Amino acid sequence: MQKRRQWAWWLTIGLCGTLLLATGCESDDSHETPAQIQEEAQNTPPVTNPGGNGPSESTTGTPSTSPPSAATVRKYFPGGLHPNTEGSRIIAKTFAGAITPVSDAGGNRPNVIVCLGDSITDSGYPTYLAGMTGMTAIEEGIRGERSAGGVSRVGGVLSKYKPAYLCILYGANDVRKGLPASTVTGNLEKMVNAARANGTIPILATLTPMGGTYSEFIPEVQKTSAAIRDLAARLGVRLADLERAF
Repeated sequence: MQKRRQWAWWLTIGLCGTLLLATGCESDDSHETPAQIQEEAQNTPPVTNPGGNGPSESTTGTPSTSPPSAATVRKYFPGGLHPNTEGSRIIAKTFAGAITPVSDAGGNRPNVIVCLGDSITDSGYPTYLAGMTGMTAIEEGIRGERSAGGVSRVGGVLSKYKPAYLCILYGANDVRKGLPASTVTGNLEKMVNAARANGTIPILATLTPMGGTYSEFIPEVQKTSAAIRDLAARLGVRLADLERAF
């Protein structure tokens, strides 16, 4: 009987491990139902340009670049979603290219960067960003978080850290939940506005590549990245083009 119990215990552990691997160790912190997610998509207003500079239509984005090859994705994103060490270094280098030292941060801390995002941010690029810039890079990534979560957190993060720069990387989980590019860009614009109101310099980013078991999302990743480029151009925001960095 004791041996049977031990066997059952090890079987349970094995099944749990298999499940974690299959999901890419990614959890959705929102616990929302599919119906709630669909309602979020339907209720997202189009992103328009009230200032009159640039297009006033919805920002949907047209892919303007080919996705990285499957071999490239496997090299830097072995599981198809999260970057390895080299992938995180490339992400950090791309963000670093958009950052210049500031002596006057408008009352904020001139040597502080906050990295806001999901599990891709949580995977480690802020550590490398700190080394590349000589600044303090604070990691504020939450696994499974969508862009709406960033909107809910950005005010508190800015108030807490008073950073000179805010690196914003969202969209992967929105895409995986079937939310349109307009949902992502609408939420990103809110985060940009919050940063600017705080005197912080925002930096947007296109999405990192997907592959492997996430290959079905590649077309939407491209559309969302294109929409983010459009948004950055319209708002005059610095852009870390991660999609083109790989």
